[in-house]
Amino acid sequence: MKYRYIFILLLLISSTFTGCSTIQKIAEFNLDHLNVEEEVTERDYEKLPESTYIKDTIELSMDNAKTLNPLDGVAYNVDQGLKLVYESLFSPDEYKNIEPLLVSEYEQINETTYRLTLKDQVTFHNGELLTAEDVVFSYDYIKTQANSGYAYVNTYIQNLTAEAENTVVVEFQQKDRYNLYALTFPILSRAYLESDNYDKTFPIGTGPYQCEHFQSMIELVLNKNPNYHGQTANVDKVRFTLVRSFAEEYNMFMAKRIDLIAPVLTEWPNYSDDQNIQKKQYLSPYFYYIGFNHTNVFYQDVNVRRYYSSLIDYSHINRTVFLNHLFFTPLPMHIESEIQGRLKQYDVFDQSNTKVTSIINTEAIRFIYLNEDHTQENIIKIIQASIDDERDNIEFIGLSREEYYQALIDGSFDMYLNTFQASLIPSLNQVLASNGRYNYGKYSNQNIDGLLASYRQVETDEQYINQLNTLSQWVMDEIPIIPIGFLENGMFIHNKIEGAIGPNYFHVYKNIQDIKITDYTDY
Repeated sequence: MKYRYIFILLLLISSTFTGCSTIQKIAEFNLDHLNVEEEVTERDYEKLPESTYIKDTIELSMDNAKTLNPLDGVAYNVDQGLKLVYESLFSPDEYKNIEPLLVSEYEQINETTYRLTLKDQVTFHNGELLTAEDVVFSYDYIKTQANSGYAYVNTYIQNLTAEAENTVVVEFQQKDRYNLYALTFPILSRAYLESDNYDKTFPIGTGPYQCEHFQSMIELVLNKNPNYHGQTANVDKVRFTLVRSFAEEYNMFMAKRIDLIAPVLTEWPNYSDDQNIQKKQYLSPYFYYIGFNHTNVFYQDVNVRRYYSSLIDYSHINRTVFLNHLFFTPLPMHIESEIQGRLKQYDVFDQSNTKVTSIINTEAIRFIYLNEDHTQENIIKIIQASIDDERDNIEFIGLSREEYYQALIDGSFDMYLNTFQASLIPSLNQVLASNGRYNYGKYSNQNIDGLLASYRQVETDEQYINQLNTLSQWVMDEIPIIPIGFLENGMFIHNKIEGAIGPNYFHVYKNIQDIKITDYTDY
């Protein structure tokens, strides 16, 4: 499904949104917010001699890693690369629908319990059979790793046990349409991890590729798994060159030293003019929004919130900051494309009937933002240009990362610009619920809290869509936050590669075993 670029902002606004003004990067897979990477600067990478373009090798890149066990807590792009080696019980497809991967069949015993049957004769790369004990071991391993990027599964899973050699029973904490999404953690070999031969830099999984060798700071080389339980990969090898920064990765891609690139946050102008680069679009998890300090009586008035939202030139933000690559939704959550396409859409382009009462405020408004995030800086510049300094009396304060998050925790702000990282399992509670971890503005509405506690527990898709539409309309009417939307990411692929790779942020190299390397005489 193609996302519709309809940007809804309260009483406002026009246009579609845009791609990033600087490259930003997540340093660790389990971090909640953005770390900013340096500006891309050109480096003189020479094109490799033709003889080194190995026709049976896909050239990729990742950060260097001290461990290649994805449950230990690794950088985001390392985790994504390791999905070629390790597999999970279930996996999201390119439309965010969940599908079985190591599971042949499953049944729901009651509202919170499932019985899963593993595929027959699935082997790890060392020849050992996958069993239910490996699944239990992997889940128990996550519980011992505080920094694991998969620690979120503990929020959903109550208990996981081996009923038989190839049968697992999973008890979830409550009824939830997304419970199976918690079963997307990599499955490790218990025998290998408990053996004297275990090497955390030599991964052994069940995936379409298996480890040939790893050399720190140099490369990770994978070979096609000839005993793969699914479709055997078309290309014999995958080589990950280990990079120190996104700038290095970007310049290697432009010099055709690597075949495809999937930035954590995409700077679209860097790729838009090259007709020899294929482009695949998918949503990032990064949701931009503006929040209010609702503990201040002044901002408890919805007319005040409506007024300040009307001051923001979203058309300009769309055009100059995000380059038409931001997908608007009032709700800070990733959902399946099919569900997204059936939600109510809001027309914000016609402002002819928009009437907003002016607000008189005699005290300076403390509007904070993260000055290490250049996207936020550029949004703030546009907001500054669209207001009346004397009338609106807004003081924009750029803070360092430590100062910014401390100010959010302390409540020492009136308004703030933020970037929320949505998770694979859709959840609105973190930003919008009264007790939400990232509800920095302390907005509270008991009726909405009740809906947030139950909206994922309905029986049918139609009921779920109705619940989401109700929540969307509430955000549009009550403006607990001013939503801007999700940045759309891109995967960029040189013409050497062909095939139906279907990336999503949570599985960037989805279906990579299906791609082929073309005859690239002119490459």
